[in-house]
Amino acid sequence: MTNEELIEKCEAVAKEIEDCLNWNDKILLTVLREKVPRMHKTLQQNFWRTINSLALSYSIVPYDLRNEASVKYCQKIAMLEDVGFPNI
Repeated sequence: MTNEELIEKCEAVAKEIEDCLNWNDKILLTVLREKVPRMHKTLQQNFWRTINSLALSYSIVPYDLRNEASVKYCQKIAMLEDVGFPNI
């Protein structure tokens, strides 16, 4: 798979996540709670490294009342000691 193909695939996944969040975020949560722990351990680490990086970048976005709690939560995550999420 080329980088361009992977970017397209990831963009499609991001759109699917957006659609799931728009319709019923609890279903997405249920699925992720089931699937992530069953992933290969390295992929679990990659997943959480990605979530952590997303939280760090989200901690500095402008916010209003609709996303204020999310941004402030991510700001708290940004203040935690970096665990590094090593790639083993």
